[in-house]
Amino acid sequence: MKAISVVWKTFRGLSLLVVLAVVFAGAVAVSCLLRLVLGNGFADVAGKLHLGSNGWS
Repeated sequence: MKAISVVWKTFRGLSLLVVLAVVFAGAVAVSCLLRLVLGNGFADVAGKLHLGSNGWS
């Protein structure tokens, strides 16, 4: 029974790492996609909000 417990704990730890890695990769991918898709429009909106600044300062 002890061996099963150790294997289960290791599996649980690894699965947690995998889930965290997938979530992190997903967040990075989404932010990159948003930057690509909204790139120019987002910079325009930011420029208008900053009143007078051209895009990013």
